[in-house]
Amino acid sequence: MKKKRKKRGWLQQRDEDVTSTGAGATTTGPDEEENATNDEDEIFDVRLDRFLRHMDMDDLKSEQITPVKSLGDDEYQMYEQSSNSHAAPTEADRRAIHDFFTVMAVCNTVVPSILDGKTLYQSSSPDETALVLGAKRAGFVLKTRGGDEVTLTVLGHDYTFEVLAVNEFTSERRRMSLIVRMPDDTIRLFIKGADESIFPRCDPNSPAMETAKKAADDYAINGLRTLIFAQRIIPNNEFDEWAEKEWNIARLATDNRRQMLIAAAEVIERDLDVIGASGIEDRLQDAVPETIADLIKANIRVWVLTGDKGQTAINIAEACCLITPQQHVIRIKAEQKEDLDEIEHQIYEGIERATKEECALVMDGKAFAYALEVGLENDVATLGSLCKAVVCCRSTPIQKEQVVEMIKTKSSVRTLAIGDGANDVPMIQRAHVGVGVKGNEGMQAVMSSDFVIGQFRFLRRLLLLHGRWNYQRSGFMVCYLMFKNTVLTILPLWFCFYSQWSGQVYLDPWIRTLWNLIFTAAPIIVYSILEQDLPETVILMNPELYADGQQDSSFNGMRFSLWMFYSVLDSLCAFFGVIYTAYGLSQAVDWDGHTGDLWAVSTTSYTIMCVSVNLHLFIHTRYWNCLTQWVYWLTLLSWFAFAPLYCTMVCVVLGGAPMYGVMMQLYSTPLFYLTVILWSWVAVMPDFILMHWRRTFMTKAGYVLQEVVNNPQWKTEHPPTGKWCFEKEDCCCKCGKRLCCECC
Repeated sequence: MKKKRKKRGWLQQRDEDVTSTGAGATTTGPDEEENATNDEDEIFDVRLDRFLRHMDMDDLKSEQITPVKSLGDDEYQMYEQSSNSHAAPTEADRRAIHDFFTVMAVCNTVVPSILDGKTLYQSSSPDETALVLGAKRAGFVLKTRGGDEVTLTVLGHDYTFEVLAVNEFTSERRRMSLIVRMPDDTIRLFIKGADESIFPRCDPNSPAMETAKKAADDYAINGLRTLIFAQRIIPNNEFDEWAEKEWNIARLATDNRRQMLIAAAEVIERDLDVIGASGIEDRLQDAVPETIADLIKANIRVWVLTGDKGQTAINIAEACCLITPQQHVIRIKAEQKEDLDEIEHQIYEGIERATKEECALVMDGKAFAYALEVGLENDVATLGSLCKAVVCCRSTPIQKEQVVEMIKTKSSVRTLAIGDGANDVPMIQRAHVGVGVKGNEGMQAVMSSDFVIGQFRFLRRLLLLHGRWNYQRSGFMVCYLMFKNTVLTILPLWFCFYSQWSGQVYLDPWIRTLWNLIFTAAPIIVYSILEQDLPETVILMNPELYADGQQDSSFNGMRFSLWMFYSVLDSLCAFFGVIYTAYGLSQAVDWDGHTGDLWAVSTTSYTIMCVSVNLHLFIHTRYWNCLTQWVYWLTLLSWFAFAPLYCTMVCVVLGGAPMYGVMMQLYSTPLFYLTVILWSWVAVMPDFILMHWRRTFMTKAGYVLQEVVNNPQWKTEHPPTGKWCFEKEDCCCKCGKRLCCECC
């Protein structure tokens, strides 16, 4: 006989039961599994503690049933079975489990809807959807929600709750509550929220208080997000007085309405009776630990800002490989403002210890808020910068924003904030770069971010691959654009020394205008879009390459000054090389006996500039394909094809009559070709020599990897059509991924 495994208060909502629609999460029941999607973002576990001595979820599935009276209604029942291995539950136990699932099913903002005969649950929070599904599996089904009524189906019987008031969840309150009129005409307040928000408002004599605290701590140790459920029976006269003096005034207010609603809720949310606790597991997406490990290897400091309890946050950080066993955890927390001296002592002690060994910082929201009040933000920022990992738990959205602002103002680093929910919007907007993860938490984070990704693991490619490529392309593009325009600007300056500053133009206005429009435009655009110094798999296998951006190696004062030197050198070669070395151009006789003039000399200088400026880009390009080949060579040859056409009757029509016949004369002079080839290479040679010296004598990781990738043996062992791995022994023989992949 197969033994049935008991699961105390455990309800699991699998991924096939949940599908995502629009801004919220839409949930289908078990009978709609064939129409649901499989998304790892949509896996939830709901653990329920009902504070019963001998109650198991398997009991609810049993065939032997016992009706339980509750709320004074003989037909309002749930089903249980007494286990033979222990005593039967008492009437108080039955009432507790009944009240617990009732609050779970009613106290939320989930809206059920019927589509093709199937019930869909829509909510802005997947946590609420998971709780509603947990209650549904226990037999408490949320049927309808509309207007001021909520209909709950309990094991086939419908019951209607009249909603009298809704105190919505806010980041400051960290709880939500509903005031409903029960089927037996009593008025009750249903409330759920964080333990630190619920427990202070509970009756100290509540029988389930200690059990709830212990359950919440146990769930936090297991990495679950905890919620406390409570209720209160409100006398009719008390509710009428509160509604008249507090609720109605706040609801109809036009000024400070939000603060007045919070104050009104504070009045009624008191003397609560704890009835249960839940733990919700938001499972990690694929490759989260690997992604964080690569970010740390790239010398990126990772700070986790979360609203979870401290122990939950620590467990999640350990699961993500953010906190390792080798690190000493510095825990800073405070329960009240009088702990400021202790907070300050912990911060200074943590700074001293972090300078000696590898540490991780865990700080709660209250401690951080108190530290800001007394001006300890500099010390907190210093401690955070010394620690390898930082976890800020129990943080409100405002505190998350304050942490990001502190990092921005107290250090010179660049910040990136990533989140998926509305509570992450302030920090996403405050950071230098905001990334939104599109999931089940709504679209607020996505709409407020600079970049949007589908899963957290895509951050690895976004930063380490595309971020690095984009930085190198942008840095080179800025330097190159300044270089090629400076060459064009300085060239006429040298002519002024010979024209006695008379104002005589050196270059034809039309060919000067087409410099940035045709003759040097397309190659840098293609480079800025397609350039890759290394294959993507090599970059992803070596996160340390991200240090190029952190060290400003592609765009800095030295690099910019070097390009300005190249611009001066190119202009000198284009002008003085023609004036002195090829001065015979002005006296050379072409095939029909004509000699050169000013326009022949200036056109030769312009030709040298076109060739040398494009050659600079050619030697810096690492990624060659059909598009770059076509664009680069067509752009280089465009001047030689355009110039003869322009020097015919076209220049006369456009007002450039002195250019008539100049190019045909130069094409018939051998000295023209020799001058262009010689001085173009002279202008480019310093750049070429410096590149060769860097690759020979500088031990830069990127240069070493480029040489490895260009090795013929490497290309043979790692064909471009397959998965590339930098270290062959570190790769899976099946999928080509790292050895920590699933198939290994």
